Amino acid sequence: MKCLSYSNRFYYKELSEEDASCIKKDLILYNSMLHTAYKKLYLTCFHGVKDAVSLQKQLKAKYGTNDYFPSSAIHEARALLKSNIEINQRLKKECTKRIERIKEKICKENKSLQNWQKQKSQLIQKSKEHETSEADYLYEVQIVNPNIKQLKHRIGLLTFKLNRETDKLNHLSLGVRAACFGSRKKLHKNLEAYRYERRKRMLIPGRRQGKYSNNLFKYHLESGIMVYRGTEKEVHLPIRFYHHAEKLERAVRLPHNT
Repeated sequence: MKCLSYSNRFYYKELSEEDASCIKKDLILYNSMLHTAYKKLYLTCFHGVKDAVSLQKQLKAKYGTNDYFPSSAIHEARALLKSNIEINQRLKKECTKRIERIKEKICKENKSLQNWQKQKSQLIQKSKEHETSEADYLYEVQIVNPNIKQLKHRIGLLTFKLNRETDKLNHLSLGVRAACFGSRKKLHKNLEAYRYERRKRMLIPGRRQGKYSNNLFKYHLESGIMVYRGTEKEVHLPIRFYHHAEKLERAVRLPHNT
């Protein structure tokens, strides 16, 4: 049975300046790869742009790293692109359903409005023939006119909502977003920061080996130290796993984790 475990949190201020600087540079490097990989995959998926050289070799040659950073960036970029495609389809279905419901409500309100307007026209015709009474006048002023005004207001709001949902559907029909990495707060201030410094995280998937994992991280069970092999140096992180610690220990001690 699969399980998920979280370690304790550590902060940059708890590390040395060299270790913190190494991790920050690797985060910027990884997210730069992630941005490039997503852009390449997007162009291949929606515009048919293909390169003779594989994407992993392109990233490895451009950034000069080992295979693990490009492979992880491509893996996450593919997951993001697939997720965005599925989310786009789901949002379009939901938007279409909302448009249908709004149209039904508008049709229902229009029928009610026509009935009240018909009654008002009958009362007007009756007054022209000098056959109206005080009860007819009060009925028109206190009931018919307020209902007509209220229905017109509802129809106006529903029409505005319908136009808004239609615009959303048209925007979603244009396709999946070409970029999906955080907010645009830094866009006008610093374009490079917007591109590469938005996501202060990296996702490095591993193999079955719990001890050596992906050769970037190695967990020493006895000392509780996670060794991160960065691009500049090794960083030793004091990490403890609290949830499912016994399962993690059993996985690390398996015979093939050598």
